[in-house]
Amino acid sequence: MSQDELHKGEAAQAWDTYWEGAGDSSAFTSGGAGHPGFQAFWSDAFGEYFKQHPGARTLDIGTGSGAVIEYLSLVPGAQLDKVSCVDIAEDAVNGVQDRFPAVTGVVADANQIPLEPGSFDLVTSQFGVEYAGPGAIDEAIRLLAPGGHLIFLLHFQGGALHQSCQATLDALQRVQKVDFFALTTAFLTAGFAAVRGADRGPYDSAAKQLNPAIKELESILSQHGEGVADRTIEYLYSTLQNIHSRIEHYDADEVLNWLAAMEQELPKYLQRMESMHRSVLNKAAIEGIRTMLANKGLPQNQAQPLLFEGDPLPFAWVLQASNAQA
Repeated sequence: MSQDELHKGEAAQAWDTYWEGAGDSSAFTSGGAGHPGFQAFWSDAFGEYFKQHPGARTLDIGTGSGAVIEYLSLVPGAQLDKVSCVDIAEDAVNGVQDRFPAVTGVVADANQIPLEPGSFDLVTSQFGVEYAGPGAIDEAIRLLAPGGHLIFLLHFQGGALHQSCQATLDALQRVQKVDFFALTTAFLTAGFAAVRGADRGPYDSAAKQLNPAIKELESILSQHGEGVADRTIEYLYSTLQNIHSRIEHYDADEVLNWLAAMEQELPKYLQRMESMHRSVLNKAAIEGIRTMLANKGLPQNQAQPLLFEGDPLPFAWVLQASNAQA
């Protein structure tokens, strides 16, 4: 198995396990793409398109949580019974269909989508096709009907999302390295025992062992800010402080089960960030995609960074192209 194939397998597993657990905990869920500017972008893009093409057959590739479909559902002229979504993670597709039952869901690798050529008038992706590799661009083109339109938001090097991903990756790796969850479990287990009258010696010893890990969380927050990793580090830090200060008021089983669930989610989140970091597009890769589209008869209507008001760095690279074979 090649290194690329190995990375693809790891990425597929990471996204599948992520969506399986999404919603099971109050952290590890956003992925860094929750800026309100994305809704404004899609509202404008869809509003303009569906004025001219009401009821267009639409496919969203790498649909994830279904953010693009949610934006689409608010647009006059869009008909969800003519919308399909594809994702490699079955739980992601099931989640979208639970929210939007009229949408047709397809579980598939974006490089090999089992749908007929030319089936869609509009093909979209928000941080999806680039994670699957160049073959996913070919698939998007194959599925596009004559005269159809592509709208991609791509994760690219040097943008705000890329910086957020790098900070998150650093934060999660550091939490993992200091063995935060094992030390916290030992600390809280000894703490609950002490509250019930056991010897405080193990509690004091566990607190001393945990202290370097707490200092590392403080260092992460100082370096990257409270918002790093979708506020996960701040959430762990503040929640542990609250439990510690009022431990006699908490149920031991509930707290330890919460902590175990968080510990299980961390590797999934870390894998996702590693997948995103490997897949980020540099300028050469974006130019390669643009050249591929042009060579296949899809000149770009728009190819530029996406900026949001008040943010100095772009959040994505926008590619919009039309199939000239009308």
